[in-house]
Amino acid sequence: MGLESTAQAPPLARAKVRAGTVMKAGSRMTGAERPRRSAFRLVRLAFGGLLLLACGARTGLEEEPVAGSGGQSDGGASGSAGAPSAGAPSAGAPSAGAPAGGTFNSGGGGAGGAPFAGGGSGGSPIALTLKCPTGPDDTRLPQFPLGIATPVDGTRFVFGPVAKWHWDLVREDCDAVVANPEFVLQGADLPQLTFQALRPSPYHFVLTVVGVGGDTGSCKFEIPTQNRGMRVELCWNTSQDADLDLYLHNSTDKAPWYAAGSTDIFSGLNGTTCNVANCTANLRLGLTRANFGYPDSPRAYCEAGPSAAEFKALGRCPNPRTGEDNNQTLATGVAERVQLDNPTDGQTFRVMVQNFSNNTAEPHVFAYCAGKKVGEALPPKLPVGFTSPVATGFGVMWRAAEVTPHVSADGTTTSCSITFPASPGGVVPYVTINDPRY
Repeated sequence: MGLESTAQAPPLARAKVRAGTVMKAGSRMTGAERPRRSAFRLVRLAFGGLLLLACGARTGLEEEPVAGSGGQSDGGASGSAGAPSAGAPSAGAPSAGAPAGGTFNSGGGGAGGAPFAGGGSGGSPIALTLKCPTGPDDTRLPQFPLGIATPVDGTRFVFGPVAKWHWDLVREDCDAVVANPEFVLQGADLPQLTFQALRPSPYHFVLTVVGVGGDTGSCKFEIPTQNRGMRVELCWNTSQDADLDLYLHNSTDKAPWYAAGSTDIFSGLNGTTCNVANCTANLRLGLTRANFGYPDSPRAYCEAGPSAAEFKALGRCPNPRTGEDNNQTLATGVAERVQLDNPTDGQTFRVMVQNFSNNTAEPHVFAYCAGKKVGEALPPKLPVGFTSPVATGFGVMWRAAEVTPHVSADGTTTSCSITFPASPGGVVPYVTINDPRY
């Protein structure tokens, strides 16, 4: 559909030109012919003017955008039922010059599933074009700060008219184990996802889109997280039933996990370890806060968790610190975490898991440094069910891992080494029952 009528002579002027062209150059009329031809000329003038006025009105109507098109026409055929015309953007996604790439399956595009270059015949919409992120350093991707909701914009990867959007998160580590993972994902069916990360390692997503023509496409990509210090997480499959506890031993000695001479956990807890009674925002059992010789971190550090709200209410950010005890009362179905913001280079911290309730469980331990997972300790096969035949004393204790941070001269934790302790007899994993030795 063109716009030529706006640049042409007015309708009546065009009618005069047409009437003049009936005569041959140099021809003359007789006196008898002149009245009849004059009358005939007036009829032709009137008819031509009406015809051109009607055509001008028709052209003016068709210059209006097609209702529901969502954009301007580029001269291609309009889609039926209000579908966007070729070149019309959808959900803010650019269309002109959209780069090719991505995984796609055309439902009616070019041969072999290739994207349309423009509007298809019969009103077919343009197909989707994907340019998926090339890696975690792609500038179109954010870096997740822990504990802060952050947008991820799908229109930066998908070009063309989209009918449906859907985001999937690949659950990993403790998110794949516990009943109630604590990340926050909003807008799973919108062009822009909002995600609040909690684990200090990359997250993996799959974005799937369906075009208005039925073609589909998907992008799989990794988004990194900001990192600070060292994090250890414990999770288990029966997180809504069993009560397991995470301990981090200080690096300065190899004292027993519980005080000498004690016979159970309540009488043996002391400052040798950071645990869910003496390292949480709200201390319990009359214990003083664990002191590993580190000053408090800036309060902003506690926004990254664990237990960000509780430490904000406390008004300080201790270092180290733990999240709430997953004891089915204070919390249920979640992981337990220990955070150490600024470890000293080369110090080694031993991690222990104790089965407080003596209920069946399969515990996993994950360690993170420099924004990456450095290792995982898999559930011990013995004792069966991670339980003790005698429900007294210290119960089942698993020395799951030893983590050694590596710190640069400016105090930044750059990586960690992880090993898995062996028993005095050389057995890995190192699991005991009612034996509090280091």
